[in-house]
Amino acid sequence: MERKESLGSIEFLDVIVEDAQKTAETVLKEAEAAAEVKRKSAREEMAKIDAFFAEKTESEKQRVEKSSRNNIEMENRRTALVLREQVIADSIQEAVEKVKEFASSPQYKDVMRQLLTEAVYGIGKPDLIVSISAAEANVVTQPALDQWAQELSKEIGVSLKLELAPLRLRKQGIMLSDREGRVVYDNLFETRLIRYQSEIRKAVSLVISRS
Repeated sequence: MERKESLGSIEFLDVIVEDAQKTAETVLKEAEAAAEVKRKSAREEMAKIDAFFAEKTESEKQRVEKSSRNNIEMENRRTALVLREQVIADSIQEAVEKVKEFASSPQYKDVMRQLLTEAVYGIGKPDLIVSISAAEANVVTQPALDQWAQELSKEIGVSLKLELAPLRLRKQGIMLSDREGRVVYDNLFETRLIRYQSEIRKAVSLVISRS
């Protein structure tokens, strides 16, 4: 089945989560070799403990062995946490790179329209300034905004005015603000991806728990 690449929709969220799981699996495989080295070192340390305490009391031997096992468990938990955060950060960065590539596709204009509609409903103001990056400049033009404003005005029952900001953003997506700049709706792609962190975190945690 062909995967949907509809950015700004739940389908794209699914793609991000799928990619996060794949990234997690790859990172875990790469980390396995290093983990095995640590496990080997731990086994050797336990063997040394056994030899050292061969003539000591059993209770003292058990105390040291328990301390060693606790240290190993703490290291495993720390490693899992570091891996999880690394995969989440990598997944978001990979998705941002995909967005850059997607900007040249025919579907990008529809995505911009969808993000704009979300932001209009989210900000709840009729007279808005639309900020975009250079990547959107070919599709989010003033004539396009005028057309979208006319369509959305009929949809929401309020006369809507959209004006393109002269300055370009550094990140892709759409950001709306009122004339005074006091109310802002951030619908940049990177911001949206950060909102999805909880879903990515769940997916990555599932992979790590199986390892």
